[in-house]
Amino acid sequence: MTGLREPVDGPVDGPVAATVEAAEQFSLARLIDREQIAAAMAVYTRCADLNRPDDQVQVFTEDCRVSYHPGEWIEGRGRLAEALRVSLARFQRTSHHLGNIEICFDGPDSASAQSTVIAWHRRTDGTEWTLFGRYVDRWQRTSRGWLMTERVLRAAGATGRDDSQLPPLGRSPGVAFPTSAAQISPAWLTEVLIADGTLDAAGAVTRVAAQPIGAGAGFMGDVARIEVDHTGAAAPSSFVVKSAAPDPAVREVVRGFRNYEREVAFFRSLATELGDFVPRHHAAQIDPPSNHFVLVLEDLRSDYRDGDQVAGATLQQARDCLDAQVALHTRFWDAGSRDDLGWVPRVDGDFFGPTMTGAFGVGWAGVLQRFPGLVPAPLLELGGSFAGQIAGLCRRLARAPQTVVHSDFRLDNIMFARAGVTPPVKVLDWQGLLVSAGVHDVAFLVSQNLADGVREANERDLLQHYHRGLVGAGITGYPFGDLWQDYRVAVLLEWVYAVVIGGSLPMTTERSRALFAAMVRRSGEAIVGLDALELLPGRT
Repeated sequence: MTGLREPVDGPVDGPVAATVEAAEQFSLARLIDREQIAAAMAVYTRCADLNRPDDQVQVFTEDCRVSYHPGEWIEGRGRLAEALRVSLARFQRTSHHLGNIEICFDGPDSASAQSTVIAWHRRTDGTEWTLFGRYVDRWQRTSRGWLMTERVLRAAGATGRDDSQLPPLGRSPGVAFPTSAAQISPAWLTEVLIADGTLDAAGAVTRVAAQPIGAGAGFMGDVARIEVDHTGAAAPSSFVVKSAAPDPAVREVVRGFRNYEREVAFFRSLATELGDFVPRHHAAQIDPPSNHFVLVLEDLRSDYRDGDQVAGATLQQARDCLDAQVALHTRFWDAGSRDDLGWVPRVDGDFFGPTMTGAFGVGWAGVLQRFPGLVPAPLLELGGSFAGQIAGLCRRLARAPQTVVHSDFRLDNIMFARAGVTPPVKVLDWQGLLVSAGVHDVAFLVSQNLADGVREANERDLLQHYHRGLVGAGITGYPFGDLWQDYRVAVLLEWVYAVVIGGSLPMTTERSRALFAAMVRRSGEAIVGLDALELLPGRT
């Protein structure tokens, strides 16, 4: 799991070379974008210190807006130049120093950025003062390169002057972040929403009210909706908040699976590469010692409705889900060669297989107790010894083309668009992120999440739909015959999910019983229908 490339014999060419080159070109392009934005930031400070306001504003768009004082905006590049001219005339000298530059791309042509600034000033009367603050920016790619559309100054403090009238940095006292939706304060949420451009810098959240979603708990954490009131420009009035389980014992169990860590890392580093089918996030923070985390996500309820794994997906819903998988998988195709994905566990690594092998025994005992009549005879005969096959199945999937997979692509983690809304699906819950074959996700969806009869009548057609998507996105060297065999291996491996979830997790409601039963039954039927057990060593 180091992320380093495996040694190869001879030159790398053909489709592998093409995908490696595409990944390297993307990474290089992002590095160039970052350097251009950072260079423009430096131009702003250099021109300020040289008293050249007309040059200083060239890093802004014509319709930019800037706030140096709470609630006050300077609109347009021309007015900004005049304001800077007046301000700089008050000083004999200045010296601005930038640091801690953070740049986050929220699209191919837009970005947000923050940087710390220490700005020394000598007034015309010889007195001096120094500002310690932060710039919060929005950037846009234009025909002239990357330009600033918005800048807000926020101050931590100052020496040599009264700093009570400076725009506050918004530092929260005490805990670094709220550990549950109920702990989210207006001050903390104000800072979060201003920092990512959701809330106008002159605005503020004035009320936060939390309400659990459903029972308020997922399998391994809490989920809630917060309703908010705020001042300033238009912004959402509600958000969804995910947080860790309040029970320290549960958090320690989850730590072993690295679920919280993976989801926070996904939203911090990969989510913006995947476009609209991933919910927008406003905050993603984790405290490793306690394993507390918090995610603040967009609220999708007005435009999307929940998927229902118990009822299962229709044929069209299945195709829409496969299209989202194509977008995910092709974006990270040949993931094993990307150094920046070293933190994502590999299907054949020292984490996934051993963890699932250990969990299978507990799950199998639970399945036998809960659903013995739903397990097909061949799997019942194999019983707990299936655990000894997991490592081999993981190694076989690792020989297929590798990408980043969701690995928990269940219908309960999907939301479907209402009429007239695009994209057709939103994919939730990225705690199981894994480097594996793309069919890892395809198999979970098709074998355990379709309405009764849909898989049986359309299984090969759905796999061909997915394969056409790969080819249409430029993936070569992966014929359908190979994909189909890899799919059969993956369906067999997905039996682990059905057993671990269906036999280990709490079954406290009628719906949880129906859900776990559906997973066990559908997975067993798919394995038998595909004659997938013949893939195991010693079986024909």
